[in-house]
Amino acid sequence: MTRQLDLPWASTRSETAAGSLMSGTDGSGPILGCTPRAPRTTLDASSASMLEAAETLASLAREPPTARATIAALVYVALVAMRRGSTRLTLSTAEGVASFVHTLSSVIEEADAVRVHEEAAKLLAEQRGAPVVGYNEDDYAPILAVDGHLYIQKMLHLEVRLVESLARRLSSAQRSDVRSSDVRPLGAFDHVAVETALRDLAARPSIGPRGAEPPTEEQQQALVKATRTPLLLISGGPGTGKTSIVVGLLRLFGRLGIHPSAIALAAPTGKAAHRLTESVTRALTRIQVPNDVDDAFRARGVAAETLHRLLGYEPGRDRFRHHENNPLSEQVIIVDESSMIDLGMMDQLLRASTRSDHLILLGDRDQLPPIEAGAFLTDFEHIDGAARRFSIELTHSHRMDARDPAGRALLLAAQAVRAGARDALDAPAPQEPAMPIRTHVGALRRTGAEVVPEEALPQLLEFWFEENFGFGGKDTAQPQPPPSHPLNDLVRWISRGSLRMNQGRIADRDLERAERWLLHLEDFRILCVTRAGGPRGRSAEAINARLHERWLSANGATNRAPYLPGEPVIMQRNDYERSLFNGDTGAIFQIAVDGRPPQPFAAFRAPLGLQFHRLEFLKSELDLAYALTIHRAQGSEFKRTLLIIPEEDNPLLTRELLYTGLTRSKTSVIVCGEPKLLGLGIQRRVRRESGLSDRLRPRLLGDNEHEGKHEHEGKHEHEDRHEREGRHEHEHANQHRSAQASLCAPERETPSGGGAPS
Repeated sequence: MTRQLDLPWASTRSETAAGSLMSGTDGSGPILGCTPRAPRTTLDASSASMLEAAETLASLAREPPTARATIAALVYVALVAMRRGSTRLTLSTAEGVASFVHTLSSVIEEADAVRVHEEAAKLLAEQRGAPVVGYNEDDYAPILAVDGHLYIQKMLHLEVRLVESLARRLSSAQRSDVRSSDVRPLGAFDHVAVETALRDLAARPSIGPRGAEPPTEEQQQALVKATRTPLLLISGGPGTGKTSIVVGLLRLFGRLGIHPSAIALAAPTGKAAHRLTESVTRALTRIQVPNDVDDAFRARGVAAETLHRLLGYEPGRDRFRHHENNPLSEQVIIVDESSMIDLGMMDQLLRASTRSDHLILLGDRDQLPPIEAGAFLTDFEHIDGAARRFSIELTHSHRMDARDPAGRALLLAAQAVRAGARDALDAPAPQEPAMPIRTHVGALRRTGAEVVPEEALPQLLEFWFEENFGFGGKDTAQPQPPPSHPLNDLVRWISRGSLRMNQGRIADRDLERAERWLLHLEDFRILCVTRAGGPRGRSAEAINARLHERWLSANGATNRAPYLPGEPVIMQRNDYERSLFNGDTGAIFQIAVDGRPPQPFAAFRAPLGLQFHRLEFLKSELDLAYALTIHRAQGSEFKRTLLIIPEEDNPLLTRELLYTGLTRSKTSVIVCGEPKLLGLGIQRRVRRESGLSDRLRPRLLGDNEHEGKHEHEGKHEHEDRHEREGRHEHEHANQHRSAQASLCAPERETPSGGGAPS
């Protein structure tokens, strides 16, 4: 039975119950010393784990039971804030108080939550709670109350260190006027050479679907700015040419004398890195009249890496090989999908790039922020002057081209959602809204963004399955597709046949068909708001299970294996041994090796061709991929998507999530859900708190007094920590050290650098 602490303060408490009490085996008993809203056994695993950690840490405080209960509440609220992506919680504002009470009200009654907040405010004002609560930035305590904000110590440590790294990187630009957008670091390129290189790029454009595609005016501005500043953030929505800028950066820096091997391309996920590699490679092959630099890039090949691989993550040691004491050697580092980078990874990237002259981050700041804490792109944009000096926003979208009506319609829908437009779902006649509502599946036009009501989901899934997987099944009233259906032969071969491998080589014909199927699967995806849960099966997990059964019935299969030939799959974690990464998508195939009976393999597309891995070695790392959460799909792009809204309102349903979901598609998005809930989601914003912009602003504005204060604190940091560590070991039992350390940054840095982001 899990040990639970009774830390009473509720009005129903008895003073004789002030010690530790055990809750019942059914999960009954107090939560944070109060009458719970529901038994602990009904809490989700994450909330239960955070409650247990909070109560365990609170037991270390040198305080009476009622005060330990208050401390447990502080720890719990701080943990929840971090899980929701904030690095801190403001305690001194009405909004902060409301957030505090709202968080506690999910596990105890609201009246008790209000009373707990009052007790917490009193405890913090008296600076009590040691050694669990600290009141200075350099205190080694799990929870820090600093300048009216509540921090997990590890988050504060990352914020401070990230600001120091940014300040060092931008120091070469500090000599220029703070009001000037013309930043020229030491060692910047001669402007004549840059202009000459840009003219050459314009004369040798890449040939795209619309013909020659020389850099647009704002793309040229971004290219020039990248050569003049040590850090550049490039933000733009769908179709604004971020990938074209990556290609332009490679070609421009190459013309300025930087060797291809001295330029690194990276993205947060394997899927995003793979898509970047394909897009850049395709653009390089389409260059009209390439010069020697272009030929050098094409001959060498361009391969984007995940940030983990670029930084040399060592999973066995949970550390990175590259850091400030062993920095990357590349002169230029270009990172795509930067809105997905959390605070810990951004800190690691900046620490590892101290020798790199140019760090260029591309992304869409209006998309979902990272899953983990932090929102660097947004925080940086909030710094006065930083946006003008170290960032550029792309506003012109090529999807507004009249020759691409589907892309234009989708873009208008995404823009309406991004702006929080209340008329996104309805508009006065004769105008059509950005996201028109269709009353039934048969009314869909399959272009732009369209909404169908929630009750149409069963029919819509059947329609989706038949359209994308090429055949009907025995449990559907729909007729079998005609023999001329383009997918019939391919689906029949994949689901009932096998590839032949002899002496380690797969027949070319089989490889061609396997790649066709993998490419086909990358054209479409179902996107869900939630991964699991919900009473009516609207989660990614439920949709995957439903379509797995549909695949079984369509093939008349009796095999109840978790993965069947032809089914789409996704990697759930990084597998460094096989060069597979979290988010990589593939499919299952049967392969007959050297004439033996066929065995299931998982196949993935890679820059050098298809990779095949025995399913038995990957089972624990895979999941079905008919449907993904919108978070998992971030960094991917499809031709058409089906976006499923939960059957009831959900705090995850936000403007940023809907915008991200809409912008995953290039031609068609079908949104299935109640328009009222969709409207609520469009109005709800992601709220994250961070101290990054507050800390960085005076450094960028040249506040010498502020800078000196930080330098002084940093000088004495290591001197004080030896004493604190000894005091910590003396005062607390060893069995509690891991609970405290999990929320605290390391006491001191080691020569080999920091570990993976938490």
